[in-house]
Amino acid sequence: MTFAGRAEYDELSDLFVAHDCLVLPSFSEGMPLSVLEAAAHHRVLVVTDVGDMRRLFGGKAFISSARREGPDLKHASGNRVGRADG
Repeated sequence: MTFAGRAEYDELSDLFVAHDCLVLPSFSEGMPLSVLEAAAHHRVLVVTDVGDMRRLFGGKAFISSARREGPDLKHASGNRVGRADG
């Protein structure tokens, strides 16, 4: 797992190509561009159930509740990482 931190726009494509999935553990979101960009690169999405995530990616992402405890998100990401073909 890599915590990429802030990246310049021209580095984003290389980051998405080098990684299997995007994990977005937010408690509050609208529609983050990072999720749209990861989806455009056909990366696995593991996101919390906030904003428009379920409506836009319901059957194409692993959606976890936005609980603060974290085990639900850990379970969702652990079941999918390494199987980006589905």
